[in-house]
Amino acid sequence: MSILRRLYEQSNRSVGLFVDGPNVLREEFDVDLDDVRTAAEQFGRPAIRRLYLDEHAPSGLIQAAESRGFEVIVTSTDVDVRLSVDLTKAAVTDTADIIAIVSRDADFKPAIEAANSHDRRTVVIAPGVNGRSDALRNAADTQITLGEDNQEKNQSKDAHGVTANVMAHQENQTINEKIKSHANVDANVDADTDTDTDPNSNSNSETAGDAPTFVGYDN
Repeated sequence: MSILRRLYEQSNRSVGLFVDGPNVLREEFDVDLDDVRTAAEQFGRPAIRRLYLDEHAPSGLIQAAESRGFEVIVTSTDVDVRLSVDLTKAAVTDTADIIAIVSRDADFKPAIEAANSHDRRTVVIAPGVNGRSDALRNAADTQITLGEDNQEKNQSKDAHGVTANVMAHQENQTINEKIKSHANVDANVDADTDTDTDPNSNSNSETAGDAPTFVGYDN
């Protein structure tokens, strides 16, 4: 299968991302929600991007998550119950082709198995090497650990499905990086030959859209 074919199939898959905030947004894991998004959305376009928090979540965390495109669900009851119900509902109602959960809590195993039973591809994203749950990893089709540079360590049971999309995503990233590299070289050449540029001028475009600093439960 060609890379273009794989990219086309990837673009037509929808991903439901469910993040177990109280269990993963801890200083010991140093999880960045931008990395979480990247890990999940390499499999397809986002259909759900949801972060679950309890009533003890700091307001700065909520603001930072929303600025990164997450729907934040704050519940006074057990986060596990609400997340499990929503995840299962998404699988049953065909809301997403792929169900991705970020957690280290083995209590979510039944929800993952329910998604599997409805022919959804399931992805478990661990917050770090020390945040892996063997029960979750064994239940899911694909396992990813944040912070691992070697993609080969992120194993998939389906060598011709999800893994192909991951490889296509990586190849596409490499192509984009090469394009950006050439563009930067051209830009530098133009800058060196442009003698009319005002050295005192300064653009604020890079900082104007910056999201609030990300904070977790420990901040």
